[in-house]
Amino acid sequence: SFVKDGLITEERGIAELTELGYDTEHIDIYLRSIE
Repeated sequence: SFVKDGLITEERGIAELTELGYDTEHIDIYLRSIE
């Protein structure tokens, strides 16, 4: 992912996922899965 590869910040990744309609629970799960 762009966040994992350091191409965008985690904050921007969260903002973009939010704009795509993801809720905070799913964003959190996604971010934990790419650590």
